Amino acid sequence: MKNTSWAYPIVYPAQEFGTRFHDFLLLDTETIPNGKRATAIRRMLDVLCNDPLFSRLLRLRQS
Repeated sequence: MKNTSWAYPIVYPAQEFGTRFHDFLLLDTETIPNGKRATAIRRMLDVLCNDPLFSRLLRLRQS
């Protein structure tokens, strides 16, 4: 059997949180992503807007 584990990287919770927090910062600063992976980042920002934790953080930041 061929080892293809390299094709599916392991994402650790802290790493995922770091990525999501970076996306939250983009959302908070109203930065519009463009260039490489921009569509994926914009989709992720849409997901974050619907995420209970990040929507609560965003509301706290705006108040």
